[in-house]
Formats: sequence, C-alpha cells, structure tokens
Amino acid sequence: MANKVLIATGEGTDGQVFTSNGAGAAPTFKDAGGGGAVPRFKVRMTSTQSVTNNVINFDNVVIDTESDFNTTLKRWVASVAGDYQVNCRISSQSAVTSAKYFDGAIRKNGSAIERLSANISATHYPVLSFATLVTMGVGDYLDLYISTNNGTTTLSSGARTEFSGFLIAAA
Repeated sequence: MANKVLIATGEGTDGQVFTSNGAGAAPTFKDAGGGGAVPRFKVRMTSTQSVTNNVINFDNVVIDTESDFNTTLKRWVASVAGDYQVNCRISSQSAVTSAKYFDGAIRKNGSAIERLSANISATHYPVLSFATLVTMGVGDYLDLYISTNNGTTTLSSGARTEFSGFLIAAA
C-alpha cells in the first residue's frame, strides 16, 4: 500500500486543537482537554473584610466556567467529580501584633483539608499563600476560612485575597 496523506477539511474553532485519529484516518479538530471546558473558578473580594473567625466573603467572581461559585453561601460547589488543584492567598490589611496567630484553611464540606498559619512575634501584615489537591464529588463544596486570636483583622481586597481552583482529572 502506498503512503497516503489525508487532509482534514474545514477550520477549527476557538478552544480546539488539530488531533490525529490514528493511521489511515483523517485528522479532525477536537476540544482541547479532551472534551470541552475545564471546570475552573477564581474569586476575590470587592472590598476589605473585617474578620475574627469567619468564612471569607468572596463576592467578585472573576472566572467560573460552570457557574458553581455561590456568593451567598461563600463557597464553590463541584458540578463535575474529579481531582482539583485549589489555590488561595489571604492578605491582612491591618497589622497583626506580637504573640498572635493568623490562620487560614481550605475547607471541604466544612472540614479543614489544608491549613497554613503565621505566628507573629512582632507587628506584621501577614500573607498566607498555599495550594492543595483535593478529590471532589458532585455536590462537595470548598470554602476558605480565616481565624485569628488578634481580635478583628481586616483582609485586603482585590487580587491580594483570592481563591481559585481547576479540574486536573475527571473521575
């Protein structure tokens, strides 16, 4: 059999890649990532927030491909089961003074799955930044919790305090 070159006709659309369909078959355009949009979210606060022991009130949805972030309940609810990378940054706009702690936690269904603390020995404006991998079922939720023994702390708004995540492998 002679060597053949099969050429696809047409054009792909935004978000598609040119994909081989195996020997002897014409290549085609398919959605990148194997089948469509990858679920992802990124949220921020539009204004500062005073906290003691609270779920952070993210009210500015920057990205939410599946419309899964609930600004009323302050949580992201998975609509696609799988493994997700989740990231957060929490910045204090007010000084945290000596002998105090500033503790942030990524929570799944209300229980901490990843936690990071800053123990302060002098006046400081702490920033916590951390990430984790988490397996989510449909309906599981994530939120970001902050606690401090410094009384009320004011969190920075905008990109200084944000929460994000994306699917890395569907179940």
